[in-house]
Amino acid sequence: MKKRPKMQNPYFSYATEHPSGKPLKPPDTTLSRDIEIGADGPPKTPLQITDTHNGTLKVLSPANAEYNDSGRFFMRVEGLSEGMHTFGLRPNSSSLPSDEWSLTVGNINSEDFDSEPEQSVEFGQYIKTNLLTILLLSGNATIKIVDLSKTSLPPPPQPGKMSGNILKIVPKDPTTQNNVSILFNLKINKLSFWHYGVNDANTVVLFYGTGGLLGQKPLSHSSQITYFEGSFPEITSIQILSINDGFLLDHLWFEV
Repeated sequence: MKKRPKMQNPYFSYATEHPSGKPLKPPDTTLSRDIEIGADGPPKTPLQITDTHNGTLKVLSPANAEYNDSGRFFMRVEGLSEGMHTFGLRPNSSSLPSDEWSLTVGNINSEDFDSEPEQSVEFGQYIKTNLLTILLLSGNATIKIVDLSKTSLPPPPQPGKMSGNILKIVPKDPTTQNNVSILFNLKINKLSFWHYGVNDANTVVLFYGTGGLLGQKPLSHSSQITYFEGSFPEITSIQILSINDGFLLDHLWFEV
C-alpha cells in the first residue's frame, strides 16, 4: 500500500501474506488464510481493526489496542474464510472507519504430503494423492515422499513452508534432463509452493492447460527455503525440467 501523509486520518499502512511475506494491495486476491496487517495513527491513541465478511462485522484487534510511540500498530490475522473481506480502521466501536480496504481469499486447496505414507517411485511409476498425481515423464531420477528429517543436509523445518513429509527429487545421472510432471485433479488458476535445493542451473516450470503450454517460469533455489508462485488460466498440470537438480518441495497451494 502507498503511504499517505501523516496529517491525514489513521490509515492502513501495509499488509502481507503470512508466512511468505508477499505484499498485498487492495483489492488483491490471495491464497493465504493468514495475513499480517499494519496501520499508522496518532501515537498512544486507541484503535480497532474490523473485518466484514458475508455481512457480519467482527473486531480483530485485541481489547485496548493502541498505536505505539511511533504511531504504528501491526497484528497477525489467522484463519480467514474464503470470500471477500472488508477491513476497517476506527478509533472505537462508536466511530466510522477512517480507512477501509478489501481482500478476497480465494478457493484454496493444498497438499503438504503429511497425510501420505513415505514412498519412492522411478520412471514408469507414480505417486497419487487426493489432489494430484506425480510421475517422472522422462529422465533418470527417483521421486520420493519422505520425512524432512531423513533427507541429507536438510534445511531447518519451518512450519507452513517445509516440515514433516516433503516431496524430494533425486537425480541419478548428472547429464540427463529429468521431467517431473504434477497433474492436478481439477483446473487451477494459481499455484504456489516452497522449495529448497542447491543445483538449479536452467531448472524451469512449464504450465499446461487442456490446449497445451500456457507459459513457464524459472525455478531458482537459494541457501534458504524459497517461495515459488505462478498464475495462468485453467492449469491442468506442470512439468519441472532440470538437469542434476536435487530439490525438495512442500506446501503446494492451489487457487481454482
